[in-house]
Amino acid sequence: MGKQVFDKSRLDGDNVFEKYEPSAKLGQGSFGTVLLVKQRSNPSVQLACKTLSKAKMTNETHLEDVRTEVEVMRRLQDNENVVRLFEVYEDQDSVHLVMELCSGGELFDRIIEKGHYSEADASELIRIMLKVVAACHAKGVVHRDLKPENFLLDGPDEHAKLKATDFGLSALATPGVLLKDQVGTPVYVAPEVLRGHYNHKSDMWSLGVILYILLCGRPPFYGRTANDELRMTLIGKYDMTKDPWPTISDSAKEVVRLLMRMDYNERPEAAELLTHPWVKKYGVASTQPLVASVRESMKKFATMSKLKKRALQFMASNLTEDEVKKMRHLFEKIDTDHSGNISVGEFETAMRATGNQFSDEDIVNMVKAYDVDESGEIDYSEFVTAMTNINKLRTADNMVKAFKKFDTDNDGTITVTEVMKALEDIPSVDEEYAKRMIAEADTNGDGKLDLEEFMAMMVENDEDLSHAVEKGRGRLNTADLQQYM
Repeated sequence: MGKQVFDKSRLDGDNVFEKYEPSAKLGQGSFGTVLLVKQRSNPSVQLACKTLSKAKMTNETHLEDVRTEVEVMRRLQDNENVVRLFEVYEDQDSVHLVMELCSGGELFDRIIEKGHYSEADASELIRIMLKVVAACHAKGVVHRDLKPENFLLDGPDEHAKLKATDFGLSALATPGVLLKDQVGTPVYVAPEVLRGHYNHKSDMWSLGVILYILLCGRPPFYGRTANDELRMTLIGKYDMTKDPWPTISDSAKEVVRLLMRMDYNERPEAAELLTHPWVKKYGVASTQPLVASVRESMKKFATMSKLKKRALQFMASNLTEDEVKKMRHLFEKIDTDHSGNISVGEFETAMRATGNQFSDEDIVNMVKAYDVDESGEIDYSEFVTAMTNINKLRTADNMVKAFKKFDTDNDGTITVTEVMKALEDIPSVDEEYAKRMIAEADTNGDGKLDLEEFMAMMVENDEDLSHAVEKGRGRLNTADLQQYM
């Protein structure tokens, strides 16, 4: 039994399943699951129930995050482009959020399905997102995790509404007070968030990244590793010269640049940008179809990200609470001056003690790779991220384990059927979608993924992962460092 999260006066009851019957699993997150539920008194009424495990709320910050999520959704409940929260229940083990069901799938999937996609379509989408963000900011809410996956369609028809969802990382901001929590998703997160000093305009940067992808089909900051992506974000350089950018209008490019200004004080407010000629309804955005390569790039970006994300979830499931404690102990052992940061010298001493032959350049480059805020040292959060990404997620052994979770019949290959089974909680993944996923990584053309093809997919465009596959382990490995403890 976990600690009581909400005052009972703020709840709609303590037994959600008295009123709602669980039907199917819609999604899985780090803190719980999302179920399709039907109202027992009227089964035609279908909703989504997000169940958050109290056992995983291990500190006051986790509890406050849930309270904030509920408060944010209640503040925004009248916005037609925000998923509505209807009821909140809490029992001994979980908190249950009963929400509007969005049955139309993710934004990118709908774009891929369309036979026609233009700048005007992209303009309409970013206009809706700007309206949502303007409403958030007007009510003191900073979303902090804006990305395409968090915009869902409320139905399968062509005129379905786009709805913002997942306010689990949102913050209630006080005017003039900067936020410090380094949260968000690599690729979409603003540079000032990585530095730990930001305000509501970090959301505008994220919208800029989304618009960039909407216009060219690929992300602006792409690196060999997640840390490389974050480093590119901190530098803030992105390309608008390669195809298809020469075919994109100057007005559309201007909106991207306004949203992704490095100085967040220079970014426009969401309400202000809604008046831009390219953004506003019946503005200058062209209805001419974008070049075919945009949809093809977006198709690959969207399809492969789903498969990779599920593989990474499988890998991350191997990280136990005990291992996290070991990481803390290991960090403290390496941090010999107890400064709370690992210097290059301390890191070098630890790595030399493992007996591995690393050059001075290797040591410096590894520190740079993990030093997201470019302070010259590795703090604890950077250390855990590095250890998790490289040691637990990004090793050959862990990729083999993930492969086996997909390969349920143990025949040494991942089939379309097995992909569909692994991603059964994602409504957009049907047989054709799964075939497309397989085809993207199926180098020998047999319609299946063997272990070699799967690992190649996981390390694509990632030099550090390629090294991990070659060596059979991550470059920074807990096992190597155990002897240092």
